[in-house]
Amino acid sequence: MAGRVIVILIVLCLGGFVLYTQNVADNPQTSLGPGDDGENVIVDQSDGFEDPNVKGVKPDTEAIFNVEVDLTFNGEQPNLNFIVTEQHGWYAGTVVVQFWYVEKDEDGTEYQVGTPIETLCRKFLPFNGVLEHKTTPTPIEFPDVSDWGTSENWRARVSRANVLAPSE
Repeated sequence: MAGRVIVILIVLCLGGFVLYTQNVADNPQTSLGPGDDGENVIVDQSDGFEDPNVKGVKPDTEAIFNVEVDLTFNGEQPNLNFIVTEQHGWYAGTVVVQFWYVEKDEDGTEYQVGTPIETLCRKFLPFNGVLEHKTTPTPIEFPDVSDWGTSENWRARVSRANVLAPSE
């Protein structure tokens, strides 16, 4: 009898836990604790992957993205800074940038080292605008790279994006 009671309590606890985590996962706002005035601060954690107010149409042609890469260091930590623009001035949301490391051999031919990595930009590219994004490459992502090189050793391109042209 005691075993059945324990099993029922465990099932009830697991059910309550599932309901609690489902509610937390569906709630885009989180309390960050007391603010300057002692009240809890509520911050909307929804990222700006897409502009909720954007108006446009799917273009008939492919978007032409330009991605500039700049390698900087914060102490010994490397940071790759991406500046993304679109040739037509179109909007792009949920932008994914693929980046990789390159070296040159003795005759000057460029070759890729390791596997390209993708990063999801946390902001969108507005019409006629610029999207700036930063990521930190790690030795786990690039095990074949002995040092981080310079900005000239890094290449990047937009691999995926939701693109809209201005509506007429």
